[in-house]
Amino acid sequence: MSETLAPPAAAPLVPVPEECLPRSVWRGPDGTVRTGLHPREIAERRAAGEGTLWVDIDSRERAQHALLEKLFGFHPLTIEDTLNPQSRVKYEEFPEYLFVIARGVRLCEETEDPYDLDTLNV
Repeated sequence: MSETLAPPAAAPLVPVPEECLPRSVWRGPDGTVRTGLHPREIAERRAAGEGTLWVDIDSRERAQHALLEKLFGFHPLTIEDTLNPQSRVKYEEFPEYLFVIARGVRLCEETEDPYDLDTLNV
């Protein structure tokens, strides 16, 4: 006598504090757009390999770095670069991802002059 087992039901999404969620955007092949994905949803979209996924990790939030290692499999030296705000501009290709540090420009908020500029790593 053989038994047919039903696939296990997906566990409900565990609430994640807002500051621990990276900014994310996924555009499906049919043009649908989803933003603010839960880490499990990011993993599912990545595994499916359909559409385009953008994930913006905030280097000031250590909890988000777990995604780089556990979910995306980033090299430890790449993760170290994300933790260092003084990392040099670089472009590195890995088998599963492209790592880029570029300099951005913004208005400096620490001075009275509304035209002072500041640079930051992006």
